[in-house]
Amino acid sequence: MRAQTTRLVLALAVAAVAASAAFADDRQASADQDLQPAFEQINQAYFGGELKNVEVRWANLKTEDARGVTRFYDKGSFLIELDRKTNPTSRQSVEALNHEACHVATHLPGVSQAFDVHGPVFKDCMRRFSNKKSTGGSVLSAVFHRSTHGQ
Repeated sequence: MRAQTTRLVLALAVAAVAASAAFADDRQASADQDLQPAFEQINQAYFGGELKNVEVRWANLKTEDARGVTRFYDKGSFLIELDRKTNPTSRQSVEALNHEACHVATHLPGVSQAFDVHGPVFKDCMRRFSNKKSTGGSVLSAVFHRSTHGQ
C-alpha cells in the first residue's frame, strides 16, 4: 500500500512539473509572438478577410488599465494594441485579439464615444468565436507555434 501511495505522489509531482513547464513555454511563446499574423488568421477564419487596414502590436497599456485597445483613425485605419503583462499566454492573447477584432468589425465611423461599444452588435460579433472555437483555436495555436518556433 505504501509503495502505491509513493508512486501516486511521484506521478502527481511529475504531472505538476510538466504542467508548469507547459505554462511557462506558453507564456514565453506569447511574449515573443508577432501579433500581426495571428490577427490575420483571425480575420480570415472569422471575418472572411473583411477587416482591412488593421495594424496589431504589443504595447504597455498600464495607464489604460486594459488588456487591449483599438484605436480608430481617419480614412478607416485601425491600430490594435495588446498589453503584454495582462496577456501572458497565447490563449489570453488570442482572446484579446478576438475582442479587439470585434471592435474593428462593429466600428461605426462618426458615432459618438457615448455609444455602447460592448452592446448587442458587439456581443453578436463575439458569438462567432464560441460558435467556431474548435476550428479557430487549433489554427491560431499553429500560428503562434510557427512564429515563435521559426517553422
